[in-house]
Parts: sequence; C-alpha cells; structure tokens
Amino acid sequence: MSTTTANTVEAWHPISTAPQTQEDVRVLNADGEHVAHYASDLSGEDQPPFKGWFSEVRDDSGKVTRFQEIVPKPTHWKPLHAGQPR
Repeated sequence: MSTTTANTVEAWHPISTAPQTQEDVRVLNADGEHVAHYASDLSGEDQPPFKGWFSEVRDDSGKVTRFQEIVPKPTHWKPLHAGQPR
C-alpha cells in the first residue's frame, strides 16, 4: 500500500462493516479508491454465481454497459456523499 493510501486509512472503515446492499460507497484496495456496491447471486440460475464488490463500466456516452468486480478485494470503505465525484 502506498504511503498516501496508508495515511488515509484512518478515515475509512473496515470492509467487514460495509453495507452489503446495492448502495454505492467508496471502497479502498491496493490499487486505490473506487466507487462500488456489493452484490451477490449464488443461485446460478440466470448467470454464473457471483459475490463481491463491483463498479460500473460506462461507454463513451455515459451509459452503464456492465459491472466489473473490484480486484484485489477492497479492505476499507466509506460513504459516498451527495455531490462527491464518482
């Protein structure tokens, strides 16, 4: 973890305390900050089973085209406040 990232961890909460809903929050991993939500579907009915933290992938027009899992797994989170850039 970079020095900058390590210095900001105090303002973050352990990922184990994050809301496991589809609410967007800021998450932190070794690569930096991401806006993401937790999602899971282990049924395997409509698609392969999945569970984890996902961020939106948008095309040039801004339309969400898919969701991408955040890897490596996040270690910390904090709320995404209204008006904060995504």
